[in-house]
Amino acid sequence: PVSAETEWDTIKVFETTDIHGYSMDTSTYKEETFQYRLAYIANIVSQAREDEAYDDVLLLDGGDIYQGTPISNQTYGAALRATFDKMGYDAVGLGNHEFDWDVTKYAADSEGTMAPYEIGEFKGNADIPVVMSNLYYAGTDTRVDFTQDYTIVEKAGHKIAVIGWANDYRDEIKASQIEPYEIHDDIEELKKLAANIKSREKAEVVIILVHADPADIADKLDPNVVDLVAGGHTHKMING
Repeated sequence: PVSAETEWDTIKVFETTDIHGYSMDTSTYKEETFQYRLAYIANIVSQAREDEAYDDVLLLDGGDIYQGTPISNQTYGAALRATFDKMGYDAVGLGNHEFDWDVTKYAADSEGTMAPYEIGEFKGNADIPVVMSNLYYAGTDTRVDFTQDYTIVEKAGHKIAVIGWANDYRDEIKASQIEPYEIHDDIEELKKLAANIKSREKAEVVIILVHADPADIADKLDPNVVDLVAGGHTHKMING
């Protein structure tokens, strides 16, 4: 958004996705070649937050945060939730692998934020919104109570709406884990929701955070309403 005809506020946006527990990569079994992946990203984000070239920083994740490495699996994602808390994420999406364990215990809580974490005596509760607007209790039109449709984040004095969405990924989840829920992925409903939120919240920027191919979703949305679609799930390298 422009604050005047010739003056812009610059908000740096970072999105991670499909981390799958890889806060660090120890697959070489040689400590000198370990890759401290999230520490590396955290450093870049911290530098951007201190950089006068940016008026603010927005940090998002597209989902599939936990499942994949011993450091995450043995703590049921607590190590990753602690990391996200310390890094100061603004919002996260809900990937299909968040249902591998009890989604209401290890991924999100009744407030629609990331679940509490506990590693030995180290405890915390990240107040990071988990956004997914199209997850319902099966057989109903009732939204689940452990995700938020969207969150409003203020950056550099501007209101940014981050709306959560996912394609219907139920076939990629163990049947017993997804049985209580359904995903309504009618793109027309997303269009209506985005326009409604932009108007009602007077959001200057609208971002759709999807656990899906972002290009596919973006092509179907109104660019006069939606400014950015940030996605994942495809495991395709898009940038960086």
